[in-house]
Amino acid sequence: MGFFAKDAVENDRSVKQMETTCRDNFERLDALTYDIQVEGRLVEPEQIQVTRHYRLQWRSQRQDLQKREGPIVLGLVPMKGSFQVKRLVYR
Repeated sequence: MGFFAKDAVENDRSVKQMETTCRDNFERLDALTYDIQVEGRLVEPEQIQVTRHYRLQWRSQRQDLQKREGPIVLGLVPMKGSFQVKRLVYR
């Protein structure tokens, strides 16, 4: 959760409101691979918008390997010499 700004949204949903569900999901994982390839970026006054393509593979307890991939957009804001995700949009 430290990668996200306090008011971050994921697909128009508050990340803060999804925190418990996200933590529960990660605790059930046996394996996770997440690859993001940068395709472009746009520097805006309030944030940097990065467009990418992602590939996600995971296996939870008692499940076969699952896969998902597609376009992803990250809105990044500066935070203490680095960046945090303020907006995350994917399918």
